[in-house]
Amino acid sequence: SMMFSAIGVVAAPLVGVSAFQFGGQSYGMVIPQAYAEVAVNNLSVKLGHFAGILDYEVVPGPMNPFYSHSYSYGYTVPQLVTGALADSKVSDQFSVQAGFHRGWFMFVDYNNELDFMGGFKWMSSSKRTEIRYALSHGAQDFAGVQDRYAGSFVLTHKFTDRFQYVLVQNTGWEENFALLGGQDAEWYGVNQYFLWKLNPKWSAAVRFEWMRDDDG
Repeated sequence: SMMFSAIGVVAAPLVGVSAFQFGGQSYGMVIPQAYAEVAVNNLSVKLGHFAGILDYEVVPGPMNPFYSHSYSYGYTVPQLVTGALADSKVSDQFSVQAGFHRGWFMFVDYNNELDFMGGFKWMSSSKRTEIRYALSHGAQDFAGVQDRYAGSFVLTHKFTDRFQYVLVQNTGWEENFALLGGQDAEWYGVNQYFLWKLNPKWSAAVRFEWMRDDDG
């Protein structure tokens, strides 16, 4: 997938695609995802540059309840990664994911360390409730000593065919954070979404979010 727009310039430096100015406006081209996926029976493997599995929201705006992203999604989880991810369907209700990547928003990492990404997904037999947990762990600095952990818990429940509730809880910390003189940094937040389907074409939604970044 590719995107060219004024907002594309935000992510362009992160994925190695240059931006330019035209008529006083900044533009850029971003390739959010470019990967191959192979599946055999209940196992699939994704290889390339793809979206991370943390949080409820995703990078393309139209695929979210709101065009804007929550503060927590924008700053506390890896949205785009380069690596490999395996997804194994254990049963009709449960699946596990595990793989590695080269760092947050990176084609080529700052260091030679691999980051781990993994999680699980569970769906109730009624398909009204889904629970997901995913995490990412690995160093993000040049020296490879500032290990960063991010974990994301997502609960989705359909109370009726029209009303759906989503709870997201993100937590993270980074060891040996240079800007704190080598101390550890932490952050955490909670997002809630209330989604109401008015008719087959229209929906209404409300998002409440709370985010705390103790150490900046």
